[in-house]
Amino acid sequence: MPRIEMKDLNRAVQTLNEVANRPLSAWADGKGQIGNYHVYAAYGKYGLHSICNELGGAHDVIGLTTKRELYNCIRAMIAGVLVGKNMERV
Repeated sequence: MPRIEMKDLNRAVQTLNEVANRPLSAWADGKGQIGNYHVYAAYGKYGLHSICNELGGAHDVIGLTTKRELYNCIRAMIAGVLVGKNMERV
């Protein structure tokens, strides 16, 4: 099983932001982009945050875990968003 690296996590989060129609960057013109998902790290673990106000406040979407577990959770979120979009067409 190949090692999950930061570039893999960042690519997955980029895809999640795209399919969920969220801002692609966390900051623009000195303001937090509300709804943007991004990876954060603490204590050797990794998690997923979402910006919730223009000052850059964020809340945990996925708490601290390993890179692989976070990657799997993000991929599951992407799949869920895509299923939801397909259900809208039915």
